[in-house]
Amino acid sequence: MLEGAKSMGAGATTIASAGAAVGIGNVFSSLIHSVARNPSLAKQLFGYAILGFALTEAIASFASMMAFLISSVWERSWSGKANTAPRIWVARGRLCPDGGALWGRAQPNRDSTPPTSSAPLYRLNHSKSLVGGTGEPRELADKAAIKAMPVNRVGDFGLAPGISGCFTLFQTVDFSTIFACASAPRNSWISCNMRLNAITLICILLLIGAVGKSEQIGSHTWSPDAMEGPTPVSASIHAATMVTAGVFMIARCSPLFEYPPTALIVITFAGATTSFLAATTGILQNDLKRVIAYSTCSQLGYMIFACGISNYSVSVFHLMNHAFFKALLFLSAGSVIHAMSDEQDMRKMGGLASSFPFTYAMMLMGSLSLIGFPFLTGFYSKDVILELAYTKYTISGNFAFWLGSVSVLFTSYYSFRLLFLTFIVPTNSFGRDILRCHDAPIPMAIPLILLALGSLFVGYLAKV
Repeated sequence: MLEGAKSMGAGATTIASAGAAVGIGNVFSSLIHSVARNPSLAKQLFGYAILGFALTEAIASFASMMAFLISSVWERSWSGKANTAPRIWVARGRLCPDGGALWGRAQPNRDSTPPTSSAPLYRLNHSKSLVGGTGEPRELADKAAIKAMPVNRVGDFGLAPGISGCFTLFQTVDFSTIFACASAPRNSWISCNMRLNAITLICILLLIGAVGKSEQIGSHTWSPDAMEGPTPVSASIHAATMVTAGVFMIARCSPLFEYPPTALIVITFAGATTSFLAATTGILQNDLKRVIAYSTCSQLGYMIFACGISNYSVSVFHLMNHAFFKALLFLSAGSVIHAMSDEQDMRKMGGLASSFPFTYAMMLMGSLSLIGFPFLTGFYSKDVILELAYTKYTISGNFAFWLGSVSVLFTSYYSFRLLFLTFIVPTNSFGRDILRCHDAPIPMAIPLILLALGSLFVGYLAKV
């Protein structure tokens, strides 16, 4: 049985790695072609001032690179462990179609439409439920997989009617046509026991879809439960693929969201509340991966409320920055869990800095970037989001600023608590267990180094 899992898993891993490599090449060749046709596009792209075609290519580039690092290099070392090999190979087989869904979501196509763009989002929902229980022999993993599907279906109840509303109002589902005509029907009303503005209703429905995809308040409960799966799967979910789909959808539809102010206010309140709720919940967690999962939920709240204050470019910039330091945190945590025989409770660790100096340094870099430490990658997007919220001079802007600022304090607390409980405080394990532990091997260390460089320097792209 193990040999059969090996053969299937090896083929799945090869397909996933090849697909990610082809995706990177395809995206960058398309990006170079676009810049060659329009030289000013390069300045616009790296200034994060445009949305649409170039934004799609940038998202696809970063997401494909993250998927490549996680799937092909780090997973090979992780799956060498006897008791994790079958389930991680099953996970890789299930993430292969997820990679296709990710590529479909970010495929650079000027003439894309809401239905063709939403189809990969529905496929991502299916993948979420599959990877949550990737071959785990534990009942909690099965429950997490079952829970992911209905929770994400709630978002679909908003996304599908929102697309139908676009077709009813504009008689088309083409993005470029909808954006060009969005100002015309802004005084259109829908009567259904009450009078509702048509554009506002459509945007609220699309927001419900984004809430389901990006684990905002009300649909965030499935994500920490998904941490029962293998760590590479957790990194793939939370770094640059699944949970960012809702943020990408709002940014892609930004010309439409600019017309109804009510929808922007709802987006701002939803994102700010999510960032605060997730940060306060994260300080109470003792599971290493669940702490990082709640930090993802909190950072997604920042991205959403940045869209709510009409700063979509900064939101997408934070999405890209977040991909680097969040993947670094998850894979560093995976190195610790790998060496500690799948132990995830931080209270049973401690004193690992001497045995894991490299992993400790990597997790420290990721944590500092997460909290927005000056001159690291996270600082150049997270601090800008709070600054822009402060300068809005509206109730929603002030609400987002203060909740976001308090969330930063909680983020700092649980990040340093994670470091202290795992690496600094005296060990809570037997001394012989600590002596048997080893730092990340070379195949695991290479992706961590590359992600650490991204966590340190990618933020400087904002200055280009």
